[in-house]
Amino acid sequence: MRFPLTQFSMLTLVFTLGWMEAVATGQELATAPVPSDSSPPISIGSPTAALHACRKCDPWYVALSGGTATRDIVHEIADSRTFIEFRTGFAANVALGYRFERLRLEAEYSFMNNECAEAGAGGLSSPTTGNVNLRALMFNAYRDFQFSDWCWKPYLGGGLGVYQSEINSLNPDFFNTIGAPFAGVPVNATSDTPFAYQFRVGASRPLGERAEFFTGYRFFHGETLTFASAPFASFGPTFSPDAAQMHNAEFGLRVRF
Repeated sequence: MRFPLTQFSMLTLVFTLGWMEAVATGQELATAPVPSDSSPPISIGSPTAALHACRKCDPWYVALSGGTATRDIVHEIADSRTFIEFRTGFAANVALGYRFERLRLEAEYSFMNNECAEAGAGGLSSPTTGNVNLRALMFNAYRDFQFSDWCWKPYLGGGLGVYQSEINSLNPDFFNTIGAPFAGVPVNATSDTPFAYQFRVGASRPLGERAEFFTGYRFFHGETLTFASAPFASFGPTFSPDAAQMHNAEFGLRVRF
């Protein structure tokens, strides 16, 4: 499994900060004084008021988000001449989260899809029809940052999980040149379920007392896939793209309950 040290260090830092924040939050709640009636008033509609209201809400939330998905070209690990190139597609995500003041923990399901633009094998290449999708189950940790009364709250996070890919109706023009078992037969195949990780950066702002809008960037990396079903079983015997790397521009809504 390829996992660069620098990326591992970043993930370790994110989850360590999350753990420290959870511990600190628990200590603050245990020792925090009860506010008196003489506390200074909070302006209605200010970010401080929204944060104050947030603390009165339940810590659980649901997040829905989506956006564009730009996928890097993939190559067969044993032969770089075998590749698939993609058009910009879309991503959709749903997550269940729990907030500890500025720390958030999430379980997230993601779906990403890209139409195929070009494919190649054995020195041949051509435009192609078909699409490839990714399904991922990720566990994430985020750190929110509040700067005075600025209405936008930046966030930084990362996640670990697994993912699976599906090739749907892949049929490049050169299949007819190769012959059996590909000629006239679009490829439909499902991969195994390898490891994946991701990083996010963005900002959010309150929309009333229980909801907030957010927007940001996600980098998603999945380890080497293996497609072992037909027609690859009789040809390869497998197709193993080197990785799945996605760049998402996303926006969404979190609702506390």
